[in-house]
Amino acid sequence: MDSILQLSGGVGRGQDNNEDDVYATDNALREIGAYQPPPEYASEPQRYTSEPMVNALESFPEQNGLKIDGYAKPGGPTEQAINNRLTGKPRGAAPSCTISTSRSETRSATASRTSRAMCKP
Repeated sequence: MDSILQLSGGVGRGQDNNEDDVYATDNALREIGAYQPPPEYASEPQRYTSEPMVNALESFPEQNGLKIDGYAKPGGPTEQAINNRLTGKPRGAAPSCTISTSRSETRSATASRTSRAMCKP
């Protein structure tokens, strides 16, 4: 996978389930080996949630010591854990970010919710 998962809304149980976010989540879960779709969904990532994919959104957090809730949210722990696996970072690591200061300087920092939009893999 060439990029990290960057959700615009929640994916999974009780979430917005935007088609592009569902596709990206399905693809990312496949890429990290957390989702083995049944034959009817195996040809390509899906744009609509399926029970097997939502089950993967429950089992992946469970296997990674996260809250089991059946969804991923933008900047949330499940999205971060998926991205850590995609980029090969250790569990709990945050992506690197470039933050602009008031003097138009930049500095590297650890990701936070306020700087998330500026994060790079």
